[in-house]
Amino acid sequence: MCPSKSLGRLVGGVVCLCPSKSLGRLVGGVVCLCPSKSLGRLVGGVVCLCPSKSLGRLVGGVVCLCPSKSLGRLVGGVVCLCPSKSLGRLVGGVVCLCPSKSLGRLVGGVVCLCPSKSLGRLVGGVVCLCPSKSLGRLVGGVVCLCPSKSLGRLVGGVVCLCPSMSLGRLVGGVVCLCPSKSLGRLVGGCVCLCPSKSLGRLVGGVVCLCPSKSLGRLVGGVVCLCPSMSLGRLVGGVVCLCPSKSLGRLVGGCVCLCPSKSLGRLVGGVVCLCPSMSLGRLVGGCVCLCPSKSLGRLVGGVVCLCPSKSLGRLVGGVVCLCPSKSLGRLVGGVVCLCPSKSLGRLVGGVVCLCPSKSLGRLVGGVVCLCPSKSLGRLVGGVVCLCPSKSLGRLVGGVVCLCPS
Repeated sequence: MCPSKSLGRLVGGVVCLCPSKSLGRLVGGVVCLCPSKSLGRLVGGVVCLCPSKSLGRLVGGVVCLCPSKSLGRLVGGVVCLCPSKSLGRLVGGVVCLCPSKSLGRLVGGVVCLCPSKSLGRLVGGVVCLCPSKSLGRLVGGVVCLCPSKSLGRLVGGVVCLCPSMSLGRLVGGVVCLCPSKSLGRLVGGCVCLCPSKSLGRLVGGVVCLCPSKSLGRLVGGVVCLCPSMSLGRLVGGVVCLCPSKSLGRLVGGCVCLCPSKSLGRLVGGVVCLCPSMSLGRLVGGCVCLCPSKSLGRLVGGVVCLCPSKSLGRLVGGVVCLCPSKSLGRLVGGVVCLCPSKSLGRLVGGVVCLCPSKSLGRLVGGVVCLCPSKSLGRLVGGVVCLCPSKSLGRLVGGVVCLCPS
């Protein structure tokens, strides 16, 4: 085309200054380019663009400035890009986007600025992302989202901002989450929810905010829970309920607020209980009842308020009893009756109010008796009769009122 001295310069509005066989190659330190009308187009398999000094700059609205073999690679510190019409699209398996200085920024509404092999990885402190139309979607197994500075924030209604390998893990103090449409659902075994600052709070009616492996455990002082649809149900052996601040309170009609392993035990002074539908029933060998403040009181017609291992024993000055339907009956060798304040009194026609080992003995000045149907009979070698105030009197035609 032109004299050798003009290589790399403009001559008559033409930039391509090399022999045809050198198109797209380096000649004397200059990238041999093509006629001006071919800028940004393919000529003989070569992307024809601009002089070497313009690499990484805009020339005639064109950003792609490198030989075809360098597309998507670093050349002299510049990411070799593609014709302007290909911005944000795949060309030969390469995501064609913007100059290196724009990495992590928006250029023409496009956020994905890295070579294809770096999609979803960190490059120079920047999370390499995908074309704008893929924000919040999976591209090649990678969740394509937003620049690194937006991690943990909402961008276009999308919260999931981390590489696919980090879903449900902590990255830079941020819980890597999922596309907005997956909030409160399981994606790849991970519960996709909200930014780390929302842990333990309600976001769009969803309370479950932790990685799947932490379900039912404490993470940063927060009980990791489950999707809102599972509140009060068992998910993977875990009772999914409410934030830690609600332990022992009613949330949406549910009282059971503790990890599954703590059911029927004390956690932070609160008796870990079960779903509201199980009040007064046995769940996994545990008697599911009410918060600790209700021990010894009636809650929904239920009196039994203690962990299963404490049935018939004293806990905090309260006799741990059984479900209301068992009042006056034997459950696991224990006589299930009434709260401690009722010892020695009639409750629903039942007088026997003490642990089984105390039958016929004095407990707190009260003669521990037996189920009402056994009055005046022998039970375990003990004559079961009446309260201490009736000693020596007739009760139901029975006179014998003392311990054996």
